[in-house]
Amino acid sequence: IEQLKGEFPEYEDVIDKEVEDIRVTIKKPKSKQAKDDKVLFTSFFTDNLYLYEEILSDGEPCFLAYDVKTGKVEETEKAEEFLPVTGEEIELGAIILPTSVSEYGDTKTLLTEIENHIAKYLDVSFGFRKFAAYYILLSWVYDRLNTLPYLRGLGDTGCGKSRFLDVVGRLCYKPTIVSGCIIPAPIYRMIRRWNGSIILDEADLKNSDEYHEVITILNCGFERGRPVIRATRDNPDKLQ
Repeated sequence: IEQLKGEFPEYEDVIDKEVEDIRVTIKKPKSKQAKDDKVLFTSFFTDNLYLYEEILSDGEPCFLAYDVKTGKVEETEKAEEFLPVTGEEIELGAIILPTSVSEYGDTKTLLTEIENHIAKYLDVSFGFRKFAAYYILLSWVYDRLNTLPYLRGLGDTGCGKSRFLDVVGRLCYKPTIVSGCIIPAPIYRMIRRWNGSIILDEADLKNSDEYHEVITILNCGFERGRPVIRATRDNPDKLQ
């Protein structure tokens, strides 16, 4: 603007007026409709035409849109009024998202590939390896079921429980790592925010003041329609 005024001094007053008009336009209050429009964030959304699943494309969150009728898949930054969830938990690896999608053939072929992956990195029995492979597939369609089991590894120190969590847990649907935050508050937030598979190191629960509330999450989390109801700390009359 200063350069224009220097090149065209005869239009200096006109330029100043235009700048003032721009400032007034910028300062105009938003319409009521704009204020009412809220951006909604989710990692999963579906309607009758598309299924949207959040992925990381080149390190950036976006949606993978699956056309239910044609089977066509494409990336998109927005799903109707929804945007993909962003947050520090993605950068820190607390939530693990897919980076793409690929054809796997049939279910039997996919199960064999998962079992081979588990066998490569984890020393467990044949039966447990096969059960874990089926459990991984189960986690990807959990929202279609009313009840779910938990996959649990028991053993002494140094027998590979953490490796079990890494190898099997990270193949489950949207694995959410909460082993380092045993206190209930972040667990509640991660469940509400991502609706993924909770990877929980139970060994850290021993002698913990938060033990009973975490157990409550587990006791209520296996079946649909069993919410954990809590009072808000700052407002006891408000329930979550």
